[in-house]
Order: sequence, then structure tokens, then C-alpha cells
Amino acid sequence: MSGVSSLLVFGLLTVAVAATVMGTAVATAAPGQPGEATFGTATAMITLPGSDPRLAAGIAAIRQRYGTVDVIGNENLSTGTTQDVQLRAEDPHAAFGSPMLSLVSGRYPAAPGQVALTGAVADLCGVSRGGVVQLAGRSWRVTGIVQDPSNLLDEFALVEPGQVADPTRVSILLDAPQGGIRDLPSAAVESYPGTGGSGISPAVIALAASVLGLVFIGLVAVAGFTVMAQRRLRALGMLSSLGATSRNVQLVMVADGAAVGVAAVIAGSAAGFGAWLAYVPRLQTAAGHVIDPLALPWQVIITGMALAVITAMLAARQPARTVARVPVVAALSGHPPRAKAVQRTARKGLTVLAAGLVLLLVTGGGAGGGPGARLIGLIATSAGMCLLAGVCIRSWAGRPGRGRRWRYASRCVTWRATGRAPAPR
Repeated sequence: MSGVSSLLVFGLLTVAVAATVMGTAVATAAPGQPGEATFGTATAMITLPGSDPRLAAGIAAIRQRYGTVDVIGNENLSTGTTQDVQLRAEDPHAAFGSPMLSLVSGRYPAAPGQVALTGAVADLCGVSRGGVVQLAGRSWRVTGIVQDPSNLLDEFALVEPGQVADPTRVSILLDAPQGGIRDLPSAAVESYPGTGGSGISPAVIALAASVLGLVFIGLVAVAGFTVMAQRRLRALGMLSSLGATSRNVQLVMVADGAAVGVAAVIAGSAAGFGAWLAYVPRLQTAAGHVIDPLALPWQVIITGMALAVITAMLAARQPARTVARVPVVAALSGHPPRAKAVQRTARKGLTVLAAGLVLLLVTGGGAGGGPGARLIGLIATSAGMCLLAGVCIRSWAGRPGRGRRWRYASRCVTWRATGRAPAPR
């Protein structure tokens, strides 16, 4: 395909694919994993105050009762600023707390008197890897720079377990069902990670938004392919005169649509992934957690790409069917086909619009259905409005005699300007 129409369809589909990739990536990566910054992979946490005289006995009893646990001691440090910094005794390879630690550079502390700092704490203390820092009245050798990948705002100094002499509080991570912890010390507080919400996935919401965009793009694409079919009417008529069936003629147009869709997917994917990789550092800072740029819902993204190709093929299919019905002589003469009646399309539009409105009415008050039903209702309503909009435009423009009167009036204006008489109507 060539021309302004094909470039318009290609550009719109490219933007739709790029927006799908970028929107899905941002919607998935920005929220992060609920509870991971506090609980790691544990299902429960017990917090004990460091001032409890029976702290050691309470930790031993919990360890004996629940088996594998992660004990994390935290001591608040005075830095002379408003920055909240803690001296944290934690095993970086523990069963539940390992997702809350990652090494930026250097190594983890492996002996008494060694410490690993987060970047902000190292800058605050003016020390780098290999230097000595004073924390909690002791001298520590800095072995590396660490961070909490699920919470980049968490600033702490990491030491070996048991190196915090006077903890402010002790957190114990364990695997226990909600409400299943029994016989805790009186000062203990139990907590559980949040469920992260029960709604539909953000990636699916982004895909639904892209589907709505593809509906409108499909309408424009139909107009673009219709123009291209009319311009290629003689060439398609020549194919018919050489023995091509109507199905072969349709296949030529649908193949053009598929080629435009595939080209748009390639260009849109390149643009979307390029924008995503450039935006990841800024999003990571704003979201406050480490983002893996390749940890994306690939099934949703591939579905959006496939829908873009399908949209182009469906947009080319209707003009292809219209052109394939044109007689060979009329096609070779270049006469455009007669406009198709719109009653059937109007019925389809009314049916889809009514179904969408019913779904929105039923699910809008929360009495029934869920987020998925609301999204389906929104998509059906938008699709029905688009179908009816096209019907209204074609029916208004196709009133008997309207087009002929306008064409004859334009010829009369040309005659007055050039002196040439208009052809009879």
C-alpha cells in the first residue's frame, strides 16, 4: 500500500501499539509487590519491643514453636538530621527476608565489626567502601553498598545477626496463617501482609484501554482502506479479468491490511520498548522500588500486538468484499461501487450499544458483576457508539440527490470561472 491513507493507518496503529506496550509496562511495574518491603516472602510477622526483659526467651519460644524464622534486630541511630536510619542485624540469605536485601557493590558483612550501608547513609556519613564509620558508639569497616529493592527509601546499616546489642525492636518473619499465631508474649504485635487488592490486573486495564483506542482506529482504517480500494479498482478488475475469483481479490486487500498491521506492530513495539527502557530509571525513583524492565506481562503485550494486526485485517476486509462484488467491466471503467445499505450495520450497532449499557447499568452500582464485566460493558458501549456514528454519517451523506446537487453546483461555479458549460445532470 502507498499514499496518505496507508500512512495514516500505519501511523495510528503504530501509536496504538507503542501506547499499549508503554501503558502496560508502567501499569504493571509502578505498584510493586504489596507487603514485600516489610514481610519479604513471609506470611506473618511478630514484632517485639527491644526493652522487653524476656526478649531472648520470647524469641527462643517462637523459634521452637514455628521452626524456620527470620529474626531482624533494629536499632534507631541518631544522625543529627531528620533522616530515619537504623542499624539492622539481618541475615542476607535468610529464608524469608532475602527479597528485602540486594547488593549494589562490594559484599555483605561476614564478621563482627563489618557493616554495609545504603547509598544515602554512606553519603550522610561521608564514607565509601573500605572506610571506617562510627555507628552506635562503635567503629565499623564498610564492606559494601546495599539496598532494599522493594523500598528504596529504606535507609539502614546492615550488620551480622547478633551484632545489635540494644535493639529498639525485633521483627520475626515466619510462615503462619492469618490468625493462626497463638501464645505470644504480652508485648508482641502480630501483623500480616495486605492482599494487594481484589480488582482486575492493571495490565488488563491497560489492554482494555488499548482495545478502545483500536476500535476508533479501526473506523479510520476502514475509511483509509476504502479509499485505497477505489484507487486500485482498475487493477483489481484486471485481476478478475485474468481469472481471479472474488475470494482472491479479497485476499489481496486483506494481505495489504496484514502487511500494514505487521509493519505497525514492529515500529510501535520498537518505539514503545525504547520509551519504556528510557523511562524505567525515573519510574523507579518515583515508585520507590527496583523495577526489572523485562519483567512484563508478555501475554498481555503480545495480545495487544495481535489485536493491532487483526484490526488492520478487519478494516481491509469490508472494502475488499465491496470491491470484489463489482463487475469486471465496471471495475475496469473505474466506476466506484454503489453504497451499501446501512440498516444491517445500524441493527448491529444498536444491539452492541444496548448490551454495553445494560452491563454498565447492572455493574455500576456494585450489585452484581465485577471489574471484568464493567470493562466489557465499557468496550461494548464504545463499539456500539462507533458503529452508530458511522451509520449516521453515511445515512446523512447518502440522502437521494444530495451528492449530485452539490457536484452540479460545483460545476456551475467552475463554468462561471472558466467559461466552460457544465455537463447535464
